Amino acid sequence: MVRTYRSSKVWLWFFVLLPLGCLICAPFIAAGPFLLVAAVTVESHDTPKWFDVLFASFFMFFSTGAALWVYGAFGVCYEFRLGYDGWCEFRSLRRRRRFHATEINSVRLDEDTIDVRYGDAKLRLLETDEFADFLARLKRLNPAVEVDGPERWATG
Repeated sequence: MVRTYRSSKVWLWFFVLLPLGCLICAPFIAAGPFLLVAAVTVESHDTPKWFDVLFASFFMFFSTGAALWVYGAFGVCYEFRLGYDGWCEFRSLRRRRRFHATEINSVRLDEDTIDVRYGDAKLRLLETDEFADFLARLKRLNPAVEVDGPERWATG
């Protein structure tokens, strides 16, 4: 039997709207280099050239940073499953990962997300209401896992 843990509906709506964020960022990223070239080559009598270049650079780098943030949010796992046989499956919008519970090295709270380290890789999870149950089951399957987080996790 497999136990499934999902994040709240608010986060799911956030993930549904992420592609819209990508569509909004794309034209700004595409326009950034053109704006920078225009700021350097076209003579403007209204504003100083240094201001045009500074604005175009800020516009381009801010848009790229926003797009990288949106792309990074695609990798946060919103659903994870833990089977009684020890197999774990973690789903994000970008991919699905599957490995055994004994491969998990540590679980740590990092700002608003949870970092799960396995092997040489790291997963980011959103906390669910039943996260203490997930930790209790994980500790039964893998007693060597390190857990670092709030006190409410210690009972798990």
